[in-house]
Amino acid sequence: MTFVVNRKRIRNYSIRFFFLFSLFLVAPLSPQQNDLKNFGNVFVDVIASPVHFEAKDWQRFGITSGTVSCAFLLDKKVQNFSSGIQSPVLDFLFAIDKYSVQAAIGGAVGTYIYGLSIKNDKTRELGLRLSESVFTTTIITVALKSLFGRNRPSVTNDNSIFEPLNITWEKTSFPSGHTSIAFAFSTIMAEENNSDLWKILWYSAAVVVGGARVYHNDHWLSDVAAGGLLGYFVGRFVINHQSNKNDNAPIIPPPHILSINIPF
Repeated sequence: MTFVVNRKRIRNYSIRFFFLFSLFLVAPLSPQQNDLKNFGNVFVDVIASPVHFEAKDWQRFGITSGTVSCAFLLDKKVQNFSSGIQSPVLDFLFAIDKYSVQAAIGGAVGTYIYGLSIKNDKTRELGLRLSESVFTTTIITVALKSLFGRNRPSVTNDNSIFEPLNITWEKTSFPSGHTSIAFAFSTIMAEENNSDLWKILWYSAAVVVGGARVYHNDHWLSDVAAGGLLGYFVGRFVINHQSNKNDNAPIIPPPHILSINIPF
């Protein structure tokens, strides 16, 4: 097993985390104090969720794993297809992954700060949900990347090479961070409006980010599938968490991380 520290990568993630946490420090502690508590509760409940899995949750986990496994079988075919469709138009479309992570983090933090500044609870709470979803997904994604240590398609043609406990960029392909963060953000935004078109636009944007990672040969298809599912499930968990429900709602246990709700 290889364990190599990529200082630039760690620094970049540390800066992102700093900005996420700083959203609680830009104004007097009320209501941030309660928001910070809820933020922590959501994070802990997501991490602890597998401990409370029931039979139906393990079934859903099996379906999810099966989906990623099927994508694994298609990795090389999709990689070859992607390399054969390069064009200026697609180059422009898939340039979205150059700024998608920054846009998601900035959007989450910016929405929260804006809601605070204008004293609009609805906007502030949206920013909090976005931050909870993006931050939690980022932490889980980074942990999984290091755990699996999968080699990226840009450095090998073999999609079965895994070197656990490795955090170098070349060996942290699974799952796709850009895709997981895009779906974590889009899942929250999609629920802000009942319009099917609104939902389609947000989920389509996340899909394009995932497609861009394959198009640029930075990820295998299965990396993107796993990242998209992870971001979606965390987003749904955040939406359904009791701390994000109406204060007058009855107290219920935290939702299951694999609870599936058809988005539209």
